[in-house]
Amino acid sequence: MRLFNLLSTALAVPVANADSGAPCTTTLRIFPQMDLSPTKTVFLTTVSAVNAVACEGCVLKTEYFPLGPGPVVIKTTTITVATTTEYGFRCQPTPA
Repeated sequence: MRLFNLLSTALAVPVANADSGAPCTTTLRIFPQMDLSPTKTVFLTTVSAVNAVACEGCVLKTEYFPLGPGPVVIKTTTITVATTTEYGFRCQPTPA
C-alpha cells in the first residue's frame, strides 16, 4: 500500500450553514493521490465503488486539500496491472 493511498482516507465533518434556514453541509476532506515512484502503472480496467457517508440529513460536499502539483518524478519503468478501483461518495439514507 502506498503512503498516499493510506492518506487518501476521508474525514466527514458536518458544518452548520451561516443561514439558519438553509440546509447544513457535510464536508468530506480528501488528500489527493500522488505517485512519487519511478514506475508508471497502466491499468487495463477500472472498477467504480461507492462509499456511504453519514451526512445526517445534510448536503454532501467534497474538498481536496490543496497540496499543489507535487515534485517532478521521472518514470523509468512501466508495469501493467489488471484492475484499479476509483471511489465515489454518497450520503447514507436518512432513517425515516
